[in-house]
Amino acid sequence: MSARRRPAASQTPRRSSAKLKPVTRSPGLVDVPFAVRGASAGFSVLLIGGISAPLVGFLTMPLAGTLWLTATAALAFVVAARRIGRPKVPQLHGAVAAVGAYLLVLPLVLPFQAGRDLGQIALTLATAISVGACTSWVQDRRKNGRPFA
Repeated sequence: MSARRRPAASQTPRRSSAKLKPVTRSPGLVDVPFAVRGASAGFSVLLIGGISAPLVGFLTMPLAGTLWLTATAALAFVVAARRIGRPKVPQLHGAVAAVGAYLLVLPLVLPFQAGRDLGQIALTLATAISVGACTSWVQDRRKNGRPFA
């Protein structure tokens, strides 16, 4: 019996590759992949802002560290909500993405005494909801070419 040799890879016949059609998803109330990506980006901004706030407060006056943290949180919520995709309700999508960013960072601040203030947590959640909803509403208007009035 003789052993059959396999042809080299360059000599093997190729199967006809059918072109794959892109999968289209029907838009839901929230475009989940875009919301998760936005929450991840917002988390990164919150993390960097939270780490740099004590440094800003140390190098300048202590009030500047608090203002820095507030401005960073608002910026993080804008970053989280600006990726909208194709949701049916863009305001809900932005609010979910911004709250998701805050919920990702919350376990990192809860071990500290200042992080357990329920009033601050509630106000930060309210800020995330309002900033996220407004940001995604503006992005939806820009994306679809509708006027703001």
